[in-house]
Amino acid sequence: MNAAMETVIIVAGGSGSRMQTELPKQFIEIDGKAVLIHTIEAFLAYNSSINIIIVLPKGFEELWGMKIKKSFPQQEIMVCVGGATRTESVKNGLSLCSNKGIVAIHDAARPFASAKLIGECFTIAQQKGSCIPCISCNDSARVITNTIEKQSTINVDLESSFFDRSKLLMVQTPQCFDAMKLKELYANSNKNFSDDAALWESAGEKIFVCEGETKNFKITTPIDLLVAKAILTS
Repeated sequence: MNAAMETVIIVAGGSGSRMQTELPKQFIEIDGKAVLIHTIEAFLAYNSSINIIIVLPKGFEELWGMKIKKSFPQQEIMVCVGGATRTESVKNGLSLCSNKGIVAIHDAARPFASAKLIGECFTIAQQKGSCIPCISCNDSARVITNTIEKQSTINVDLESSFFDRSKLLMVQTPQCFDAMKLKELYANSNKNFSDDAALWESAGEKIFVCEGETKNFKITTPIDLLVAKAILTS
């Protein structure tokens, strides 16, 4: 365990629209516990003294703030409300974070990060200033070459070309950074970023990577939920 102060901001502010359920994915129960609770347990398994900040969607903060306290009565877990975007949610979480040490930003819907992976991310970030876990792409890859209105939807109007998958990395969380520097970057940026590494890199800072874990996937779709249930009940 590192001597430097360690904090994790678990971003649970999403609506989970791709899960096709009324309840956001991070609150769905697997093996008798919500996904979010499993995720908190993963970080406590790594470091029982880690500082934990939970960013909850608006309207869920009171109920789930109480549930978190009930589930972890011995832990001082801070809770705040998320914003309209992931960037705003992380900003809100960082407002509760100390300027000292290393801060990790983690998706609430990734409950299977191992203590080994979490520790490696913190250690490298302490040494280098940043660390994000990545895994190789196992599928053939293509890149979109034309501009259409909705590129998020795969359809016959898309034009694409081959992309060398050996040059492609799939990014996971926790993404770990020097806390003071990350807070400064978020405070001085008005743009939205898909993740914290994108903001860090946009400021000219270098991103260091470590090998992620296949099991550390993000529960996003109903099929992901079935896989998660299989992992926890096997």
